[in-house]
Amino acid sequence: MSDSFRSHGLGGFRYISLIAVVSSALGAVLLFIIGAMKVLKAWIAFIPGGFELGNVGSKTYEANSAIAYIAQGIDCFLIALVLMVFASGIYSIAVVQKAPSEDGAKKGMFEITSIGRLKSILAELVIIILFVKFLEISLRGTEPIA
Repeated sequence: MSDSFRSHGLGGFRYISLIAVVSSALGAVLLFIIGAMKVLKAWIAFIPGGFELGNVGSKTYEANSAIAYIAQGIDCFLIALVLMVFASGIYSIAVVQKAPSEDGAKKGMFEITSIGRLKSILAELVIIILFVKFLEISLRGTEPIA
């Protein structure tokens, strides 16, 4: 079926999925930048007047703010990873359509051969993101009321 599909010129429509691949990859790059900026904000929140080892215990609020920023950064990194896995999966399934390696070659961590495998990897990453969101919300509850 796929040979007749390609011979009629309809096989080129699979390249439309490149829109999803490129958009997801660009979104992942953006979220990596945002995550890095959150981690930088954590450093800025923790070291407002210089770093003194003897004064770390008295900077509880700054430490909690830094932890919250780091949790937000991790959240951004994980969502970026989800977008990268999605883009890689769609590319390998729809565009490249390569057969899974049957020889003794080492498989990659995110080798995606079917939509089912892509969905299970994405579900695992979403569970991790939900855990990080829970951590972020629980840390927000420890900040003093102004």
